[in-house]
Amino acid sequence: MSARRSAVVLACSILLLGAVASPVLAGGTVEAIGDSDPTLVVGSVGVVSAGNNTTIRHRNPEAGDEPGDIAAVQAHLAGEMGRVIVDCSRAVSVGGFDPCEGLNGSYRDSLSKYAELSRETEDGRDDANVRSFRRARNESREYARTVRRFRETYETYREARANGDTERARRAARELRTLSERADRTGGNLTRSLGNVTRAGTDVAPASRAVNETTANVTRTVEGIERDLFVGTETTARVNGSAASFLDPLVVTGRVTAANGTAIPNASVGLTRIRGRNTTERVRTRTRTNATGHYRLSYRPVTTPVGSVPFVVRLFPDGESAYLPSNGTVRTRVEQVPANLTVLAAPGETAYGDRLRVRVLVTAANETGERVTVANLPVATRIGEFRIGSGRTGSDGTAVPDGRLPAAVRTGDRQLVVGFEAVDRAIAPTTEIVEIDVRETETTIDATARMPTEGRITVEGTLTTADGRPLARQPIRATLAGRSLGLLRSDENGSFEANLSVPAEVLPAEGTGERDLGLVYDGSGRNLGSTETVLTVTLAAADAGPDLPFDGPLLALALAVLLFVVAGGAVALVRRRGVDEDRPAPREHGAGGGEEPTVDVPAALATIRAAMGSGDYDLATTAGYRTVRRALAGQVGARPDATHWEFYGTCATDGVDPERLDAVRRLTERFERVAFAGEEASQSVAAASLADVETVLGNEAGGDSGRDDRVAGGATDAGTDIGGS
Repeated sequence: MSARRSAVVLACSILLLGAVASPVLAGGTVEAIGDSDPTLVVGSVGVVSAGNNTTIRHRNPEAGDEPGDIAAVQAHLAGEMGRVIVDCSRAVSVGGFDPCEGLNGSYRDSLSKYAELSRETEDGRDDANVRSFRRARNESREYARTVRRFRETYETYREARANGDTERARRAARELRTLSERADRTGGNLTRSLGNVTRAGTDVAPASRAVNETTANVTRTVEGIERDLFVGTETTARVNGSAASFLDPLVVTGRVTAANGTAIPNASVGLTRIRGRNTTERVRTRTRTNATGHYRLSYRPVTTPVGSVPFVVRLFPDGESAYLPSNGTVRTRVEQVPANLTVLAAPGETAYGDRLRVRVLVTAANETGERVTVANLPVATRIGEFRIGSGRTGSDGTAVPDGRLPAAVRTGDRQLVVGFEAVDRAIAPTTEIVEIDVRETETTIDATARMPTEGRITVEGTLTTADGRPLARQPIRATLAGRSLGLLRSDENGSFEANLSVPAEVLPAEGTGERDLGLVYDGSGRNLGSTETVLTVTLAAADAGPDLPFDGPLLALALAVLLFVVAGGAVALVRRRGVDEDRPAPREHGAGGGEEPTVDVPAALATIRAAMGSGDYDLATTAGYRTVRRALAGQVGARPDATHWEFYGTCATDGVDPERLDAVRRLTERFERVAFAGEEASQSVAAASLADVETVLGNEAGGDSGRDDRVAGGATDAGTDIGGS
């Protein structure tokens, strides 16, 4: 069954379930939260009924053009997810968290189905919607956990006040302040994600309103507690000059006093960089005030952005202290200094799964030429676009980036890039190249096959290294009597299983006959060796057909019903694919070659480069895959409804040259990771995708034009910590 037909079957199944449950779905209501406390986070502020019904405005799947209308099913699934979000948000506002369990149940199931249907479309908005719904789920869970913790801590505070335990009450109040700030941060992230969901067509505005009301109530509660329980303070701050750098540290001095001007001795103060509105980083350096309340802080910026940077000095009272925290802000110009990275030890060869440990030393030279060790600098290793490992320098300036070699790195002599590649930071980019030999690792396929029904072969097995390590997410080609049956794909455990259709061409003319079922793993372009296993299956000649239990009028009626069903299905598929009189008919398999690309290549490349320039590396990566697929559509015989890996398999079958085929494979792998696995693309990943697009398109891409855009500013991978230091 083709991928598109599978999607239609899934859609019909979902619609059938919706029809069975239509008395519930049509009304768009949920049961009351039950016996949950009907007050908002604290008693007297804002009472909301726990019994509000939830109605999400979305397209009813019954209203789709045809039962197989995938867009209608996606709208239905989006509505179901929106309903869970609204129910959870409203429940959190009144202290009932049970409806949020749906985020781990029905919401997760709907999201999985929505993502599966999105794989069958070529609309980039579907990919973005999947990411929006995934983020909304994750942030809803985090927000609910934060508010639940707040309510529990608030009860601890009330109990301590009732028992006259002031110290315990103050400790609880300080935790409430921390949770309040976390609720403000996570609530802001959640409302932004909900805005994206609403713009995608699912109205979750009631959830946004509930989150905003809950966050405001949490803030008011903490402010009221602090007025009753603590003494206000004031923190002053000033800098020693207009500029600072790693070699010329930032020095901040000031004084901490109570609201009445009394000095606060032995108070803890810390320096933090302000990253954005109401957002600060971790504390970079701490000290305590002297007997007169004065302090002095010194800080060497490392990964802090260059230019004018705001810092905040914050008072951190002890848990039982009677004082409130307070802030003093300063601003300075951070200047960049060059650094030197030295590789102290590195391996000379490696293979799949081996640990790559590289020991490095990072220093910077002051005006006298003395080398100063650079501490707290993130250092990463990569081979091409593939990030291997990461580490951070210690006080002695050394770091040991540690990681394992992935399968995607080619065998042979390779360059291992070691260093810090972020640009416009207090420490300039610094890297070293280590020559390393990547060796091939042998692989093996262990598989069995059976025929549960006539015309179908069930094959299952594992793909591993020769020493038994599972190989995850690798393509395996299946053939029967030399005829391709398509690509299988191993899961996280290296296992694979599939039901394969037996082509009529390989069946014996009469009786039974044995045929070879081949399973081939092609390690080309990786550091894994190719392997093949051949199973023997016994096939029977096709029957003339079973005797039917009816004839005459009953047979005619059955054929009429069948014809009606087939005709209806054809109409649904035609509507789904948007076929019209002006669109050329699909190409027959293997009929590729010579046709013009079906995409405006210069415009598509301009879009990819613009996305990279704006920092939208996800869009650059997914747009690169789509550009190549549309450009190759006129050159290979892939069906319009082929899955990503079916399309890659057709490229291989139809003779796309090895270099371009490897580029298509890499583009496909990145597309799946970013569009459906929730990974964020880094600059180096997007740059590698652009390079692969240009490799595939060749002259259509305009040669090497624009290649400088791929490397400008270095290549910092998504997982590298470059937050300000």
